Amino acid sequence: YQSLELMESPRFGKLMRLDGRFMTSERDEFFYHETLVHPAAMAHPQPRKALILGGGDGGAAEELLKYRGMKKVVLAELDAEVIAASKAHLQTVHRGAWDDPRLQVQVGDGMAYADHIEERFDLVFMDLTDPDTPAGGLYADAALVRMRKVMAPGAALVLHLGSPVFHPEQVQQ
Repeated sequence: YQSLELMESPRFGKLMRLDGRFMTSERDEFFYHETLVHPAAMAHPQPRKALILGGGDGGAAEELLKYRGMKKVVLAELDAEVIAASKAHLQTVHRGAWDDPRLQVQVGDGMAYADHIEERFDLVFMDLTDPDTPAGGLYADAALVRMRKVMAPGAALVLHLGSPVFHPEQVQQ
């Protein structure tokens, strides 16, 4: 589905790039994953079930699984190779989340998965590549409207908008 690169850098430690774009690294992943997950998870009165579209590095799942009341996290990742690379090389990003029985992995098109399930989630995360990549269509209004189907009453939908440094026009909207 994409070009996957694993590298090591003195500043960031092990890092993953997809299609030439920085995705995550050992030393700074917490900036992204903690701010993606915790505001919505703390604002919800009792998050028990979460859905992550993308998120193949396991970092968002790891953060969600810190909540004792979290009963189930479904991670729907398009590219099985991203998961395999994360499991093998990015342990300090996922911190063993792949072994937690509350995590269920669905490999394939996350939007198709969401379209065909009846289950509802308290928290829904779109942990995707940047808006100016092939995932760009998933940032469109039509895709966001489709996500309503999987949201329980009072649920939150959270998505990455890009970097305020590299995508200021997207973040400002």
